[in-house]
Amino acid sequence: MEDWQILSITAAVIIGIVVMILRLRINPALALVIGAMVLGLLTGLGTV
Repeated sequence: MEDWQILSITAAVIIGIVVMILRLRINPALALVIGAMVLGLLTGLGTV
């Protein structure tokens, strides 16, 4: 995966975390966990 793809996915996940916290009123810790899972799956880390 190219560097620009990883950076754009990371930027999208950060924006998603902020939206989850501010708009959807999700607990920030839960939003960070969800964001980390999404980032890992989208960048090819895979499941545990």
